[in-house]
Amino acid sequence: MKYLLTPLLIAGLFLSFSAALVSMLFYTDVVDSPQELVSLLTGAEDQSGLPDDLMDQEDKLTTMLALVEGYRQEYEAQLDSLNAARNSLALTTAQVVELRGALQEELAARESTGDSAAFLRARQQGSVLAPAFSKIKPDDAAAILAEGSLSDTLVAHLMFELQPQQVARIMGSMDVTYAARITRMMGDLSVPQ
Repeated sequence: MKYLLTPLLIAGLFLSFSAALVSMLFYTDVVDSPQELVSLLTGAEDQSGLPDDLMDQEDKLTTMLALVEGYRQEYEAQLDSLNAARNSLALTTAQVVELRGALQEELAARESTGDSAAFLRARQQGSVLAPAFSKIKPDDAAAILAEGSLSDTLVAHLMFELQPQQVARIMGSMDVTYAARITRMMGDLSVPQ
């Protein structure tokens, strides 16, 4: 029985001295709350209040190592976010380049479709007007064409539809610069495939 009471007595003394120590810490205002007591017992805070010049070199080194570790983790987090942003930027740039290429192809297709449609429309209008202009005197036809109510492209198509002798007479009656411009356009015109 005395072997059982000895450890019980030791445990009781330990608990009573611990309780007295805790009460003295609160009584002397070393700690003000249970959270401060926990941080004091775990060593999370330096409760000594010693100035830096009295601190151990080893403690300074530990503090510096903790700061370095914190900065390293911050740096790695920023590096990861920058790499993610770089990858996102590269992906967005690739998408923009792809969209630009598709847009340029579509624009070129629309322009060629629009040009060929305008070309066919002018050609059709020229073939419709050709019989009427073949019956008009060359001086009157030149005056009608020079007044600008018809587009130059339409005039060039109209000239293609007329007889060469009729075209020569009309061109001879026109202003020289206007006739040269129409002749140049007639040379540039080509039938679309």
